[in-house]
Amino acid sequence: MPDLDEKLILKAYSFAKKVHEGKFKYGKTPYILHPLSATYLMMPLKPDIETIIACILHDTHLHDDKAMDFIKKNFSEEVYSLVSDIRSLSMVYVRPDESQAETLRRMFLAMAKDLRVVFVKLADRLHDMMMLDHWNPPFKKEMVKQTFDVYAPIASRLGIYQFKSKLEDLCFKFLYPREYKNLVSDLKIYSKAQHALIESAVKRVKTVLEKESVSAEVSGREKHLYGIYNKLKRKGFTDLDELYDIYAIRVVLPDSEDFSHLYGVLGVIHSHFKPLTKRFKDYIAMPKANGYRSLHTVVVGLIDKISKPVEIQIRTKAMHEEAEYGIAAHWRYKEAKPSIEWLPELQQLKSENVKLDVFKDRIFVLTPHGDVKDLPQGATPVDFAYSVHGDVGNRCNQAKVDGRIVPLDYELQNGQVVEILTRKEPKPNRYWLSFVKTNAASNKIKNWFKTFDRESNLKAGRELLNKYLRRLHKPVLNPSLSLFKKYDGEVLNEEQRKDILESLGNGTLTVNQVLKQIFPESDLVSGVPARSVKSSFDKIPDDKKILVSGYDDLSVVLSGCCKPKYGQPIVGYVGRGKKIRIHASDCKSLRVLDDERFVNVEWKSDKKRAAYQVFLSVFADDRKGFLSDLTVAISSLGANISYISFDRSVDGKVSGKLIVEVSDYDQLAKILDKIEGIFGVNKVSVARSR
Repeated sequence: MPDLDEKLILKAYSFAKKVHEGKFKYGKTPYILHPLSATYLMMPLKPDIETIIACILHDTHLHDDKAMDFIKKNFSEEVYSLVSDIRSLSMVYVRPDESQAETLRRMFLAMAKDLRVVFVKLADRLHDMMMLDHWNPPFKKEMVKQTFDVYAPIASRLGIYQFKSKLEDLCFKFLYPREYKNLVSDLKIYSKAQHALIESAVKRVKTVLEKESVSAEVSGREKHLYGIYNKLKRKGFTDLDELYDIYAIRVVLPDSEDFSHLYGVLGVIHSHFKPLTKRFKDYIAMPKANGYRSLHTVVVGLIDKISKPVEIQIRTKAMHEEAEYGIAAHWRYKEAKPSIEWLPELQQLKSENVKLDVFKDRIFVLTPHGDVKDLPQGATPVDFAYSVHGDVGNRCNQAKVDGRIVPLDYELQNGQVVEILTRKEPKPNRYWLSFVKTNAASNKIKNWFKTFDRESNLKAGRELLNKYLRRLHKPVLNPSLSLFKKYDGEVLNEEQRKDILESLGNGTLTVNQVLKQIFPESDLVSGVPARSVKSSFDKIPDDKKILVSGYDDLSVVLSGCCKPKYGQPIVGYVGRGKKIRIHASDCKSLRVLDDERFVNVEWKSDKKRAAYQVFLSVFADDRKGFLSDLTVAISSLGANISYISFDRSVDGKVSGKLIVEVSDYDQLAKILDKIEGIFGVNKVSVARSR
């Protein structure tokens, strides 16, 4: 490992010691000993300097409100980011609940973002568990349950056996004290009888390999307590003698470009001792899910005059490091190389391997009671409300995120606590359909409006469309609905025109879908053409402009039934031959397809394109931060503001005009909706001119 910057570590220690001065943990233990102990427990992972410093500093915010400011000013941005992520993860309270254990683990990994944060949290939790006897009973039970359900499985998933085994054994001691005590007693007697036999077996394997001129490290290993207990329980055994792998022999060979020498050693062992072929496991050809690789064979005849089977594990040095330290072995194993090579490789690891993006398309948020909700990225409080219960969604009135009122189209982030404020009577809003991300929310909103009679939906559809027409400075609907006389290339009669209004009213169609069938794009935007917008992007076929979430090796085909056009809302469906068929989101054929085979897809954007300059008029209540909220809302949708001017009136109102550059009507519609959702906005519309 390269030389560590001792001055930086000492600086971190001095600050932590000062902050924790006079504070205690685990009864009368000086608090500073906790971060130092956690750092010590993490050192076998060979962490980098940033992770060491972050571990020393990770609890300073508890005893100093300005600790994060100090860290930001005195340490690197990387250290600050690590401590911030550790702090965010520590602040999330989740109640132990077996039914949610897997969701909690996924939330933990998604929120951590960086594997080094996980290493610190595992070390932090391991020290807490080692000091379990000093915790108050209520906290003790909760912490053990969370450790068993979340932390130990995460260590296992990342292949960090050193943490997994210790955490499981400590949980085992608390959760099953009687079984733990009995097993410790039985194992003590069993080990006394077996110890000499295993030593003899190790010597025999060494002798056999030396005769074949094989250079290897041969040693014995003992299964950890909870592993033994779990296997006895799973197999229905009551006697330790019924297990053959409490002790095993490890053969660790030098690394090589291929693994032929491992299979060669396997052949040598099988030629001297009788293998039990049904118990042979090749974890090199088929590694475990956490990356574990090794050859496992079980032989008899290794111990003189005893037919007891003995497990032998054969692996390379690199595999052994990975078996003990999992993904952290990347840091440990680079130690053997010269530091001049090690540093660039570490930089590569930081940018690639340590980033936890396996859940980049999901977010995990909590109810006020600590239940975890797994939602797609971009989900809103309305999606959350419907995930809790359909009735909560239908009666959703306002939302609080981390105690703060937010708009209903607010984009939720990992780890946030979401509270829905409901009204007495159910009253979903058709506007919600324009921003909800989950099919569950969309379907429940649509189903609600489908329960209304035709006249109610016709009235609601008319009001909704007229609102959007006024926003675009278009004439509102007349009694004969002549605006629909020609719709989607077809001439409609009066009943067919009413059908469109009814579909708008019950949520089957969105306003923007209808408007795009009536008006050409340029007429909808009503803007001045921007400077040259021709782009090479225009020449790319539409089926090459699609991003598929999580499926890099599948080909994409535009479905012939609905023929989706670029920019139109779309969904993906995994069909035969590993092809993803792209359908328009309102395609009728989606109703008969298997829900389990839908995947997230989206159009690639041409960031250079800005086809129109559109004049907008905004009227709102005057308040501090309004202009900031307005500009952030527009820029968050990828649009540029080329002009803005607002005036205040004596009655506490503001009015103004701005010019935004948009690529198409879809982007403009999102901007108008976003502005309407800003607190205090009374009206927004497309203006005729500056």
